Amino acid sequence: MWCTRWYLPLVLLPFPIAPPFFLWLFLFSLTLHARPCFYCIVLLSAMFVSSCYWPPVPLESPLTVPWSENITTYADALAALLPTLPEAMKPANVPMLDRCWCDIPSAGAFIPFNVTRWEQQSVLRLKGELEEKMKSREKDSEDVAAGSSPRSQSTQPPPDEVEGRSRLLSGIWESVWPFARESAQNMTAPPLIPHNASLDLLSRHPEDLPSVTDANNSTNPTALETLSQSLSLPLLRREYDLRSYGFALILDFGWSTPA
Repeated sequence: MWCTRWYLPLVLLPFPIAPPFFLWLFLFSLTLHARPCFYCIVLLSAMFVSSCYWPPVPLESPLTVPWSENITTYADALAALLPTLPEAMKPANVPMLDRCWCDIPSAGAFIPFNVTRWEQQSVLRLKGELEEKMKSREKDSEDVAAGSSPRSQSTQPPPDEVEGRSRLLSGIWESVWPFARESAQNMTAPPLIPHNASLDLLSRHPEDLPSVTDANNSTNPTALETLSQSLSLPLLRREYDLRSYGFALILDFGWSTPA
């Protein structure tokens, strides 16, 4: 690895602004003189490739060559290119474009590297990224504002639609369960029960229930008798007769065995 000492003068050369022709000529002459081994060649190649990456520069760093009297730092350059940038979206660093310290295709073999143009392109790329972020943020805020205003009113159906649904449901119920409506209309038991009556009183003295006439001055003794019998039965029993409530159904919970 001692043969790499011949390449130490490369550290003293102005890599960013030196013309590529003189750098390549100096490297060629050093290689002929030093005759590096295989390991030195690998080391120099790795150093050459790693020099093509440039780390981000702080936003307050000064420019190599000021663009004008008022633009001397990267922050001034970004503010001049994007004056509407909010303070909260300003980055801390400026990502620089990757380039090689001996870049022939960009400027030519005999022309020094244009550092000012390189810095300007880096700031322009950062400006484009920030503009995309600002557009996406404005679009998200507009979507949120548009989605939250009329949604509460649009979810409520109009009154006509609600009334139509209720009529449709009532018609379906009457067509499926007609006997329930008829039984409910024929039953006159609720007006016969006073508000202050108790279950014990009704069960012990069913004959003492007050007789109340309806609009047509007629009574229904069958409904009264059925109601009195249902009230006199215990709450927990073996079978429940639901015919008096409009359902042609008897629930039998008993366990019958053949004789």
